[in-house]
Amino acid sequence: MKSQDGFSLIELLVVIAILGLLTAIAVPAYNDYRMRSNRSEARTSLLEAAQDLERYFVRNNTYTGATISTDPDDTINQYSPHGFYELQWVGVPTVTTYTLRAVARNAQVNDTDCATMTINQVGARTPDACW
Repeated sequence: MKSQDGFSLIELLVVIAILGLLTAIAVPAYNDYRMRSNRSEARTSLLEAAQDLERYFVRNNTYTGATISTDPDDTINQYSPHGFYELQWVGVPTVTTYTLRAVARNAQVNDTDCATMTINQVGARTPDACW
């Protein structure tokens, strides 16, 4: 009787099935992790914008006239550093109030739980679960 080395077709199919199962579990978990980690970009951008607005208020004694733009000389950058969020006003800034929101864009739009995050002049943040 002659000995043969190698894998049988059944063994190979079992390994492929196990790899498929692990992939089916790992890929969604990775995508969820990536989505949640990208939220930190929105939080950071909103907090930096709030600091910029407070400096603007100290210099001008009003929030009126503060701007969001792609121009680096403007008060607030329009996009987060990697472009996952766009900063926008909610309404119009007044003398004593403002509300900023970060709206998900590009790959982050699939983040339905935290597609829009906000902060205002007193530091109130919504939604709570995203902060």
